[in-house]
Amino acid sequence: MKIEKIRISPDHKLAAFFLFFYAVIMVLAAFLSEGTYGGGDSWLHYQMARFAPKHPYLFLDQWGKPLYTTIACLPSQFGFMGIKLFNISCALLTAYLAYRMAKHQFEKFTWLAVVFVLSVPIYFVTTFSGLTESVFALCIMSAVYLFHIYRLSWAFVVISFLPFIRSEGFLFLPLFALLGVYYRRWLALPFLVTGFVVFTILGFIFKGTWNWVFGTNVYLTKPTNYGSGPWYHFFETHYATFGWAYSVFLIIAIMAFLFRFKKDFRNRELHIQFVLLFGGLVLYFAAHSYFWYKGIFGSAGLERVMAGVGPCIGYTAFCGFQFLIKSNFGRFRAALNIMLVLGVIWAFIMPRYVYSFPFELTKFQKMEKEAVEYLKANNLDMYPIYYQDPFFPVQLKADPFDDVKSLNLYQHSNKAFKPNAIVLWDSHLCPRESLLPLNVMESNKVLLLKRFADRDEYNANDTMEIRIYLTQ
Repeated sequence: MKIEKIRISPDHKLAAFFLFFYAVIMVLAAFLSEGTYGGGDSWLHYQMARFAPKHPYLFLDQWGKPLYTTIACLPSQFGFMGIKLFNISCALLTAYLAYRMAKHQFEKFTWLAVVFVLSVPIYFVTTFSGLTESVFALCIMSAVYLFHIYRLSWAFVVISFLPFIRSEGFLFLPLFALLGVYYRRWLALPFLVTGFVVFTILGFIFKGTWNWVFGTNVYLTKPTNYGSGPWYHFFETHYATFGWAYSVFLIIAIMAFLFRFKKDFRNRELHIQFVLLFGGLVLYFAAHSYFWYKGIFGSAGLERVMAGVGPCIGYTAFCGFQFLIKSNFGRFRAALNIMLVLGVIWAFIMPRYVYSFPFELTKFQKMEKEAVEYLKANNLDMYPIYYQDPFFPVQLKADPFDDVKSLNLYQHSNKAFKPNAIVLWDSHLCPRESLLPLNVMESNKVLLLKRFADRDEYNANDTMEIRIYLTQ
């Protein structure tokens, strides 16, 4: 009996090659990075996931995001490298789902869906961090893919949990509801509240309130003082999020969507591309622009929030690319092909062009590390320690949620300092987050043990400091 060889299409081979290529690059960058992208938030999300089994209330902490903390709990037990490898895995799976969807929607160059998704600059660098955006993006792409393969009920279930990975997930629910209504899938629509129902019940059981989801949301209940900015802020910073190559392909995709809608309004795959992916991107982008403009919902105008819709950016740009290769430009075809190749190469190298990685510790973090080494050398790490920057307990290898030895200044700002405790005061976060400027800090009964100072890495006219105090 003759055994026939299984033929693997060139697209499958190229998709597998680039998934492997990106996996190698990301893992190497993760292992070679002493620092991380995302600063303190990256460290804190990791710490919450790691210590949640010891402090179960962290599983329902609204800032940490309940579903993210739950999912990331296991990999975080392997240290910060564990959480980085977990987020890299999420990104690779997201790209794979994008490729699977592209195989059904397009005829040529479908393997480029992997490249377009993983090369979005802000998305790429966020993958080797402890931030929530990689899981958020995977949830979106999983729901879109399930919708694509006619598993609408499961798509609605998956997307219903999105707000418990990042609060902005609520923005995507109306888009899925819109298509559910359009296709008259009345029995599937109730599944859109699955996540809300599950976490409401959990909140009632463990928190004792039915209004846990909204009533304890830190962005709704607590004012922030991050300021505000122009409504066009994220347009101005697109070079650090999308990059010029993606911006060009996105503009082409918009024109292509409008042109195709005019010709084929009932095309289901077009609905998926335009409503769920491009529509989600636009709604997310517009919402964050408004939040920063108004200075509400904890918005700090950070570019990294756009990583959450990185695959939406990538796949929409990929749709723009596909429109161009299928269009008839006559004698200009050869010139256009050259431009397309250059455009893809440009998009491919954008992450390295925009960001420097592997990530080193910042100048300030190196100073923080010196302060920790001073504590250890003088056996001061045995004292109860007050701190604000979550980088400190990471370096101390301490449980930051141990209210006996690790005391977060933000949570203890209204309480008197314990006697015979160490206070790690830093000039970056303590004045803003803990409302503890230097004059207020020194109005307490404290003894200055050590001062570290250097020129501020962001403003040469300022000085950045870390001071170590012993409370009296």
